Amino acid sequence: MRRVVANLKQSHRFSPKAIISTFFGDMIWPHGGSIWLGSLVEAAALFDIGESHARTSILRLSYEGWLNGARVGKLSYYTMNADRMRDYVTPIYGTPNDSWDGEWTMVFTGVASLAKQRYVRLRQSLIWEGVGQLAPHVFIVPSSDTSRLQKVLEEFKLADRVQLLSARALPTRDPELARQMVRDAWALSDLEKRYEGFLKRFRAVYQALDRQSGTLDPHDCFVIRTLLVLDYRVIAVRDPHLPATLLPTPWAGQSAFNLCKSIYQQVLEGSESYLASSLKALDGPLPPAQPLLWNRFGGIAIPAPA
Repeated sequence: MRRVVANLKQSHRFSPKAIISTFFGDMIWPHGGSIWLGSLVEAAALFDIGESHARTSILRLSYEGWLNGARVGKLSYYTMNADRMRDYVTPIYGTPNDSWDGEWTMVFTGVASLAKQRYVRLRQSLIWEGVGQLAPHVFIVPSSDTSRLQKVLEEFKLADRVQLLSARALPTRDPELARQMVRDAWALSDLEKRYEGFLKRFRAVYQALDRQSGTLDPHDCFVIRTLLVLDYRVIAVRDPHLPATLLPTPWAGQSAFNLCKSIYQQVLEGSESYLASSLKALDGPLPPAQPLLWNRFGGIAIPAPA
């Protein structure tokens, strides 16, 4: 297992900031959200991140609004910004979208007569919110809920200048036409390649864990869990999480979700053991995990008491 973990660390060149933010989003948040700076530095060392780089990365995350710092006596403690946490959780731990009422919302930005740079920024924001693009100034999303769209338009002060329409495919249309439209509007081939890369990297980890006999080393479990979630998150935040009926069959995103959940379940108990024994919160050891931990990925098994 040590060789598998070493290979995994070698193949993942994520920044210290990305690794430390994963500590918070995946592990610290369910345990109260606060952690001593010294514990962060020690955890980062397991990824060959030196103390100075760890401290610099934590300060940068604070400047960028990800973390909030506080001093108690001579010690520094950090928590994750709650607004950032909501953005972090949804695309990672949510289950695939299996329900859809067939309703589309179409967005026409051409009527707003936007300057080029403003249009580019609006387009990027819409795509980040999971909206697909059919043509210049023509966007589409498979949902009748326009709340996320309205939020973007309000941020750009365009709520009264962009046309939104509801649409539904005629009953006589071949469903494959909708799937082809989706492939083009959301560039799913690129996303699928990313998921296939994830599957290639972590199937070997899953097989090694499956062969492992006896108790897993808590440090190994902590490293695997961190890199698993970080690798999956980088792809999942790009995924519009479209209804299953609109996706290719088979869909690599579904396989990646299943694999991620399986490995997470395998290393959860060991990684939680590492957290309990090694990390310190404001009042001592980290408090027990909140229910949100066990609700991830549609629900994971709670380890039986020792």
